[in-house]
Amino acid sequence: MEIRGLTIVYSKNKAKHNANAKFINDAINGKEILKLQLVFYKEKAKSLMLRSKTRWTEKGEKPTKYFFNLEKRNYNRKNSRIRTLERKTSKQSRRNNERNRKLL
Repeated sequence: MEIRGLTIVYSKNKAKHNANAKFINDAINGKEILKLQLVFYKEKAKSLMLRSKTRWTEKGEKPTKYFFNLEKRNYNRKNSRIRTLERKTSKQSRRNNERNRKLL
């Protein structure tokens, strides 16, 4: 009787240990599977983006007068800001030079 009781306890403990080990292995394998799926979907996304870019260059909008005027307007805005900053700094430097001359 005693041997039977010990073997039952032993087999229950071993079954629990095997179940825990299997659960841990499944969790590790699941994590690895998720990592592989993530890599797969990243690569798939890259290929889809590349495909859409090539499709856009082949069949996308052609450069028209509207886009050229848009670029021209943006360029002029950018340069006008630079010019106004240059004017302000040049005025300030002239004023400083005049003050320095008066002090001498």
